[in-house]
Amino acid sequence: MPMNRKIYPPDWRQRRLRILARDRYRCTVCGVMDRKQIVRVGDAYVYLDTLKSYDANTGEYIRTWRQDEPGPEYYGKPITVVITIMHLDQDEWNHDVDDSRLACACQLHHFAHDRFDNERRKRYGKHYRRFQLELF
Repeated sequence: MPMNRKIYPPDWRQRRLRILARDRYRCTVCGVMDRKQIVRVGDAYVYLDTLKSYDANTGEYIRTWRQDEPGPEYYGKPITVVITIMHLDQDEWNHDVDDSRLACACQLHHFAHDRFDNERRKRYGKHYRRFQLELF
């Protein structure tokens, strides 16, 4: 889903760059680096430039693929990682959010983090959280 720039604060670009630099342009969940070509293989990911494999849940190094075995492209489609900034409290309407409530995440883990919130938005409308106090 594309980002709706209207609901973010005017200084979001600077804030985003600050969070990316703080987290070293890596997903805080799995450690995958921004703009790298990878292949997701089960619960792991493999960098295509180094053929090193890491656990997708912890970021721990697993192994380096050997030259004599099928490459990771055999097991999945290569993708380019896009690191996004996620609200840990899932409230993008909060313009006074502290940097400690923001974190870098790859799209896989960002979507996983927002899955239940997105289901509620589908059920109750996209502004369900913003206006919930007005119900009473």
